[in-house]
Parts: sequence; C-alpha cells; structure tokens
Amino acid sequence: GVHAKGYFETFIKQLNGVNDRGERIGIANWLTSHAKAASVGANLRVVLQQPWAYIRAAAIIKPTYLLEGAGKVFAKGNRAMAKEYSPIALWKSWGYYDISIGKDMRSLLFNDSNIDERMREWSMAPAAFADELTWGALFRACLAEQKDIHPNWNEEQQKAAAGRRLSEIVDLTQVVDSPFHKSQLMRSSDGLVRMQTSFMAEPTKTYNLLRTSLAKAIEKKDKASVKQFARTAVTWLVSATVTAAFAAIADAGRDDDDAKNLLEKYGEALSANLIDNVNLFNSIPFVKDILSLMQGFEPSRLDMQAADKLINVGKVWLKQLNAEKGEKPY
Repeated sequence: GVHAKGYFETFIKQLNGVNDRGERIGIANWLTSHAKAASVGANLRVVLQQPWAYIRAAAIIKPTYLLEGAGKVFAKGNRAMAKEYSPIALWKSWGYYDISIGKDMRSLLFNDSNIDERMREWSMAPAAFADELTWGALFRACLAEQKDIHPNWNEEQQKAAAGRRLSEIVDLTQVVDSPFHKSQLMRSSDGLVRMQTSFMAEPTKTYNLLRTSLAKAIEKKDKASVKQFARTAVTWLVSATVTAAFAAIADAGRDDDDAKNLLEKYGEALSANLIDNVNLFNSIPFVKDILSLMQGFEPSRLDMQAADKLINVGKVWLKQLNAEKGEKPY
C-alpha cells in the first residue's frame, strides 16, 4: 500500500544522502543535537544502563551463550574482534551511539574534529567504553554459538560467522545510528518530530521487537512463534527490571531530600523507573507525552525540558540565597 511505498522511498532517499542537507539545517535540529549530547555526555546514569541492553539479545540467542559471553567480558581481543568481523560494531565505535550525536563523515575521513566534536567525544567516552564491552561480550556469545553449530569449521570461519550473527542480533535488539536502524519516524527532518523521538531509540527498538514477535505469533499460530513471543516478553521484563535497578543508583544519588535515607531514595527511584520501563505507551512518541499530561506530569519534550530546567535552577539559587540570609526558604 501507500505506507509501504512511502517507507521504501524515505529509506532509499536517506541511504543516498538526499535528506542529508535538510537534517543539518534549522535551529530546532541544531538545538536538539546539542541537547542530546549534553544529556548523554558524562552521565553516570547512561553509563550504568548501557551494558544491560545485553540482556535484550536473549530474545534472539540462547541465554547460555550470553552467560558465556558475559563471563569473558574483559577477555583480551573482544572489542577488536567485534569491530573486525562485524562492520556495524566498527560503525558504532566511531561514535554512532544514538541519533544526531555521532561525528560527521568528514571528521571520520580526515580526523579534523573541531573543539565541539572533541568535547562530545570526551564526554561520551565512558558510555562508549561500556558499549564496546557489551558488544565485545556479544561477539564472544556469538562465537560460542557458532562453535557449537559448526564444530568442524576452522577458527577464522567461526569468527566470520560470529560476526554475521552479531550483526543480525544488533539489527534486532541493539541501538545504533544508521539509515538501516532508524524507524520511519526517526528519519523525519521535521524539528518537532526530532524532538519527540529524542532518546527514543532504545524504547523504539524494544517496542518493535515485542510487536514483531507478537504479530508473528498471531499470524502463524504455531508453537514455535508463540514460544518465541513468550521468550521475547520475558527478556523484555528482565531487561526492564535490571536496567531500572541500575539506573536507580544514579537517581537515588541525585535525590536531595534530607528526610529520606539512601535506601528509601533508592526504593522510590527503582519503583518509578520500573513503572516507566514496563509501560509500553512510554515507547511511543507523542503518545507518551499525552499520557504524561493525563497523569499530571510535565511533558518530556526537549523544548519543554529547557524551560523547566531553567526554572528549577532559579528556584535552587533562590533557596540558597534565602538560606544564607537566614530567611525561610521560598
């Protein structure tokens, strides 16, 4: 139908750089790119969450292989092998962690990054390191799988097959910025749409993984597809829980309520994060903001966040000044 045709045309245009220029102009796009870099860079919460996307791969590869890969997460050569045998791993190592954050192609080819790009690269280093450890462990898991499937192959053949398998797992379960891995909505050059889809790469990947497995189970109605959906759903719940648990560590540290102890702060943060993670409506752009408004919260769009943060900073300074004067807090 018309939507399939539109999807194909948009994809081919972006693949050939037709939309490239349009994506790089406009104050909204410029601000969105910088806001995302500022939010992700040097952010402990991002670093703590990063490795747990590893669990999501259990929807595609047996958990036993993932456990084997995790046991060798610090093994020498993991990251190098992943980059050598899986092109998408090399692509991500160049800085394409998320939409609108990576280097441009000129910087990659000529290594002439400007100060802004170097600051971004420095701030992204902890998250990038956590990401590379994760993908290195994924490669080890894929290699263990290929050794079981093809025990008579030589080491080079097994590594090449593991690289292809890693690329397949990345396509379905991991987040990376490329024309092949963006959703149709994320390909839009419209400033408002780009704001709505900011930080939505992980939720979109999770939503599509669940939706695809559910659609196949409904269509085929056989034991294998139903089992695959069940496995995907369990993987999603485990991943959501573990990610919420580690993100809550950073959230608890940011809570400045002196009336609560650290355990209480962690419990509240864990509960809030878990509710957010398992609510699939939060994985749908525009819908998540409508839901947030219905619940009485502020919308999470980047343009609204800027005003909200400025107001909060002003309140903190006012509170501090009043405390120094011996006055009651506002």
